[in-house]
Parts: sequence; C-alpha cells; structure tokens
Amino acid sequence: MRSALVRYMPYRTAGRTAYEAANSTILGNIDRLFAVWDGHPADGKGGTGDTVETAHAKGVPVEIIWPEGARRE
Repeated sequence: MRSALVRYMPYRTAGRTAYEAANSTILGNIDRLFAVWDGHPADGKGGTGDTVETAHAKGVPVEIIWPEGARRE
C-alpha cells in the first residue's frame, strides 16, 4: 500500500518547531484524530498531549489509543 499524498515540511531537523508545524498541518486536513497517547500532559509544544488539546479546541473528534496495562519505558 502506498500513500496518495506526501507532504514535505521545510525543516532540516526534528524539534519542537517542526513537530508543532507538522501537527498543525495534520490537524488542518483531517476529520478525526487517532492518537496513541498515555494521557499525560505534553512536555512542550508539538507533543501528543498538545496536539490532542488543540484538536479538541478545534472541534476535531479524538480517539485515544492506549491499551490497558501499556506503559512508557
């Protein structure tokens, strides 16, 4: 299976600014967000918690995926 669309962001390296821009682009082009998230607050802009919060604020439905018993290592 292949993607029908690939978007390239104007960042040479990963970091908060790149994550925030990518998440903003994603949120502007979806009808629903599926987030693999442990429910903990974001540790800065561009994190999963921040993205979930922004999606809620924009009225984008959010489905959280975090299996019972799962934990971060």
